[in-house]
Amino acid sequence: MMLEKKVIKAENLIASFLSEKGLKPDSFYHYGAIDIDPKYLVIHIMYQTVEEMQAACAAEGIIEECFKILKKAGYPKGKKEGVLIGFEAIERINEQANGNWYHYFK
Repeated sequence: MMLEKKVIKAENLIASFLSEKGLKPDSFYHYGAIDIDPKYLVIHIMYQTVEEMQAACAAEGIIEECFKILKKAGYPKGKKEGVLIGFEAIERINEQANGNWYHYFK
């Protein structure tokens, strides 16, 4: 549970960082067997539309900064150890999986 709190802290810091860049996310969706090994973390930064997601993807250095923020929040693993951070659009989940996030990310 301790790692979960660090992930949530990182997500809040990432949200602030992205908001300052004009790329405010709608939400976050994370999962993984982090109690087995912290490297099994996946964080999706969620945007309402594909257009908003693409703008975030196109912004230079954003993912690298997100990994720095994750480390700053005290999370013990990063990109080199297998942690994944990416962007996704709720619009795409609605279109491709009828809004079912579980089936979309499965």
